[in-house]
Amino acid sequence: MPLLWIATIALYFLGIAAIDQYTKNKEEKDPRCVIIDEVVGQMTTFCIVIPGFLHWPILLLGFLLFRLFDVVKFGSVAMWDQQKRPLGVMMDDVMAGLQSAFILGLIQIIYILT
Repeated sequence: MPLLWIATIALYFLGIAAIDQYTKNKEEKDPRCVIIDEVVGQMTTFCIVIPGFLHWPILLLGFLLFRLFDVVKFGSVAMWDQQKRPLGVMMDDVMAGLQSAFILGLIQIIYILT
C-alpha cells in the first residue's frame, strides 16, 4: 500500500497544478472534462484497505461509496465543493474518498473481529 499512498499524493499535487493551468483563463473553475480529482478521490478510498482484503466486492463497494459521497456531498465535501479554486476542486473528491475509506475501514475491522 505505500506505493498507492505515494502515487495518490503525487497525483494530488500534480492535479492541483494541472487544474490551475487548465482553468487559469476560463470561466468554469471545475470543468467536467477534468477527472484527475476523481482519480485521486477514488485512490484515496483504497489507501487504508488491507492488501489481503482487496477483492472485487470491496473494490465495487469502495467505488460505489465514493460515488455516493461525491454526489451527495456530506459535510466537508460540500464545503470544499463550494470553493471553485484548484485546491477546492481536488479536496472535495479527497474528502469523499476519506469518507469512503472510513466506511471500508469499519468493514475491515468488523470482519477481522468476527
